[in-house]
Formats: sequence, structure tokens, C-alpha cells
Amino acid sequence: MTEIVTLTDVRTEQADQLKHDIDAATSDQQDAANKQTAADQQVKNDEAALAKLRADASAGQQQIAAATMKQDRHAIELQLYKNLEAQRSAIATLATDQDRLADYTRQSKTLTARLTALKTAYAQAGADLDAAKQQDSAAAKDRAALTTSVTDAQREAGSDAVKAQVAAASDAMAKLIGGPNLVDVLRARYEHGQAIAGESRHAVARAQQAALSVTRLSAPLAAAVAAASAAYDDARTSASHWATTAADGLAGARTALQQTIGTEAFSSLVSADISDRAKTATDSGAAAADQAYHEAATAAIAAQADLDAITGPKLATDPAYDPAADDTVKAQRDAADAADQAKAAAEAARTQDFTDQMVAWDLSLPPGVFTLAVATFGAQALIAELAALDIAALAARLDTAETAYAGALGDQAKVDGMQQKADEEQASLQDAATQYATGADQRLLAVVRGDM
Repeated sequence: MTEIVTLTDVRTEQADQLKHDIDAATSDQQDAANKQTAADQQVKNDEAALAKLRADASAGQQQIAAATMKQDRHAIELQLYKNLEAQRSAIATLATDQDRLADYTRQSKTLTARLTALKTAYAQAGADLDAAKQQDSAAAKDRAALTTSVTDAQREAGSDAVKAQVAAASDAMAKLIGGPNLVDVLRARYEHGQAIAGESRHAVARAQQAALSVTRLSAPLAAAVAAASAAYDDARTSASHWATTAADGLAGARTALQQTIGTEAFSSLVSADISDRAKTATDSGAAAADQAYHEAATAAIAAQADLDAITGPKLATDPAYDPAADDTVKAQRDAADAADQAKAAAEAARTQDFTDQMVAWDLSLPPGVFTLAVATFGAQALIAELAALDIAALAARLDTAETAYAGALGDQAKVDGMQQKADEEQASLQDAATQYATGADQRLLAVVRGDM
């Protein structure tokens, strides 16, 4: 005779498990709160230390203004230089501790959400299909724009006039900062900073794929709807981005390049100092080493992302999965290892003497140069992307994705929710991306400036 399992048995078992999970989550939340408090205090300490350095620098500037002897001014300038170096280190320390505080804050938020879900003991999932008509209407406008304003903007972006403007902006930047090879250094830093910022967004996309893998275990059709929805959203976002920003974006990029071209030369003393420090860094190999490091770091981020994109979904669906033992990802694993080794070698090649030379060059540049460089590289990147844009493929991708999404919605009108753990992982990474975005411009500037 088969033993009967009653609803009471099931509910009791669920309640017992929920109570166990609540107790564990409560303990974890308290631990995260304690770590958050300690991290918050450390950030305050860092801010105080940085404030003192800045106050000391301000006092030094006042002393220079009051000094009448050249020897006295020189001594104060040396102190200010050391103060600037200390400030760079303090800023980096503060950024690291702020990141740690943000991590603990996100952990606390995630655990709070988990407790709420556990106490309510149910989760709801579904899709709002009423937005389809609005999406179709907007998509139709985007399709029309792709064949008109975007096509016109692409044609202009690939014109000889724009190509000449891009080259002229690079030449102007080179004259300001000590040569074309130093432009390459700043560009490598810029691309490194963009890779850091992009990885935060890519992590969210990988988490979405991992969550879909979990959903496929219990609800394959729901997973198919979600995948089709994500693919359509991605295609829709891409088409909408260019449809709404191509013309204005190109105009803004050209304006930015013209501002770079029209930037006045620095004073003879500043220009001579920049040239001297640039020559020193170039002749010694310090500039090449700095560029190589940032290029290697960018490549390492990309290689690790390629590996994570494959192993993430496998880890989500198999707790015992070991990427190191998976021969199907050997190529990606070897590439990531090689990229890490290349990054380590490039970092080791940046000797202290090289670092000092690059710091000296960084500090010889007026602060506005870094902002100018970011604007210039961003404008050049947008123009290059627009000129190479495959408009027909973009439109075809949107058509295909919408058709697939409509078919998936016809097969299943209601999408099952992702499992709680996958939801939490995605939400946590989305919070991290949002947190990063609030200071992304300053962080990108810090990387280009050489602070990170």
C-alpha cells in the first residue's frame, strides 16, 4: 500500500523548510549588516584622509603664493608633487573601499528581498502582453528611421570629410599631449575603462542566460518564451538606439571632434614640460609598457567574459559542474589563462621607474586633457561604429526576433518565473550595474587619467 502524503504534510514540510531558510537568511543578513557598518566606517576614514591631503595641498598652494625665494618655492612644489602622488593613492584606496561597501550594501539588499520572499512563501511570474501593440508601433517608426535618417547618417559617417575630421582630431590631440604614441596610450586606457564598464552590463546578460538555463529544467516552454523575449528586446533596443540617436549622435560627435581640433595650444612652458616628459616616457619604453598593460587588461576582461558566457549557465544548472574539468571549454579556458598571463607579464613590465615616468607625464597634462581625450575617443568610436553599421542586417534581425517572439507567445501566454536563486543573482548583478553607472563617467575618467 502506497503511503499517502497529505496537503498538511506538504505544507508542514514547506513551512519547516521556510523557517529553516528564514533563520539562515536572518543570520546572513545580520552578518552582511555588520560588514556593511565596518565598511562604511572605513570609507569615512578614507574620505577624511583624502580631505586632509587636499587641505594640505591647499595650504601648500597658499605658501607658494606667499613665497618670495625660488628655493622656497621649489621645496614647496616638491611637497605638492608628493601630495599629488599621495592623493592618487588615497583616491584609489577610497574607490576600492567604496566598492566593498557597495558590495555589502547589495548583499544586504539581496538578503532582505530573500527574507521577504520567504515570509510571503510564494512568487509570482507573468508577462504583460498588452505592451505588444505599443512595441509594434514604436518598432514600425524605428524601421522607417533605419531606411531614412540612419541611412543618411551612416553615409555621412563614412564620408571623406568625416574621415578627415577624425584624423585631424587625432593629430590635434597628439600635438597637445606629446605625440601620436601618447594618444595610443590614452586610447588604450580609454578602451580599458570602457571594458570595465561594459563588463558590468555583460554580467547581467550572462546572469539572464544562467537564469534561463535553470528555467529550462522545469519549464522549457516558459524558457523559450523568455529567450525569445530577450532576443526581441535586444534587437528592438539596437534598432531603436540607432533610429533615435544616429543623426544627433553623429552631429554631437563631429562637434566634439571640432572642439578637439580647435583646442588652443598650451603655454610654451606647459607644452615644453609635456614634451620633455613625453619624450622621456617614449624613449625609455614606459609609454609602450603602459599601453601594453591596458591593452592586455582589456583583452583579459574579454577572454574571461567569453569563458563565463559558456560556463555560467552550466554552473547554474549543475552545482557540481567544474569548468576546469570541462574539455568543451578548453579553448576558452586556455585563452582566458593566456590573457591573464599576458596581463600579469605586462603589469610586471611596468617597473617602478616606468610608473614614475608615466605619473610625471600624467601630472604634466592639464586636467582638462583627460576629459577632452574621453570625448574625442568616444566621438571617434561612435563614428566608426555608425559607418560600419549593417542597417539591412539590423532590420532583418528585428523582423526575425519579433516573429520568433510572437510565435513563442502563441505557444505559451504565461511565462513561469525563474527560480529564486537565479532571480537573486540577476537582481544583485543589475544593482551592481546600476550602482556602477552612477559613477561610470568618473571611473572611466580615472582609468584614462591613470589613477586605476
